[in-house]
Amino acid sequence: MSNDIYADKIIPVSSNQVSINSSVNVTGNITCVSPDTGLSSSVLLSNDFAKYIGNTLSGLTISNSSGDLEHDITTAIGYCPDSTGTYILKLTSPLTKRIDAPWSSGNNSGGLFSGSVASTTWYYKFLIRKDSDGTVDSGFDTSITAANKPSGYTYYRRIGAVLTNGSQNIVKFRQQNKNEFIWDILVQNCATNHPGMSAVLQAVTYNQKVTLRSQLAS
Repeated sequence: MSNDIYADKIIPVSSNQVSINSSVNVTGNITCVSPDTGLSSSVLLSNDFAKYIGNTLSGLTISNSSGDLEHDITTAIGYCPDSTGTYILKLTSPLTKRIDAPWSSGNNSGGLFSGSVASTTWYYKFLIRKDSDGTVDSGFDTSITAANKPSGYTYYRRIGAVLTNGSQNIVKFRQQNKNEFIWDILVQNCATNHPGMSAVLQAVTYNQKVTLRSQLAS
């Protein structure tokens, strides 16, 4: 008979050893099981855990919230390591945050880390971990490194990005294949006749802070 042990912090000590922060004493052989279902692939903690989990992001898809499609974003349940690989950030229930209100903790609360929502601006969606008790929350920042996150929240992970339009509303989208975000309405950057044989330089809607794959249609 074995007991399941959940640890919220796993620190690599060397290439073949890790340190576990847990509320119980552990002896004998330890196997680390994926925290989403407990039934997927497992790995012995004699391996470097950080190398095992890498940048894995399970679940945590974001979507326009039905309560306010233009200002609220809901993050689905799931888990991921923080940006440093120190902590597992896990949501056990969906979390909705409002981009049009200052950040405060909890579901259906304000989500903007700093300032007020602006028009035609990219906002990055983060999970953040509270230092004092390990609870996980979420919010929006114009900084791709969550520079304006609330005090007392050291660890974070970027899980997506949204764009506001000229009316300060979030452009509606759908997320697919984990890191692909498709706007509901195509953006027309160019409307012109055939330019002939000469090359034409055309600006397109783009975010220079993250790697994007453009889908062009004619």
